[in-house]
Amino acid sequence: MKNAAGIIILVVGIALAGYGINHMNSAGSEIKEFFGMEDKTGLTFLIVGAVVAIAGLFAMVKKK
Repeated sequence: MKNAAGIIILVVGIALAGYGINHMNSAGSEIKEFFGMEDKTGLTFLIVGAVVAIAGLFAMVKKK
């Protein structure tokens, strides 16, 4: 059961990171950057997704 939970957490983390990368390359984000506004939403999702994916990987590998 722990292995299944680790896989789910890993998949959610990868999805969040993918959304963050997609958001950073979106047209809206590029327009905001062009006009000098900062859009940190994509970076935030990328970092959170990476942390969650690492936690899921750790949960899958951890033996107990």
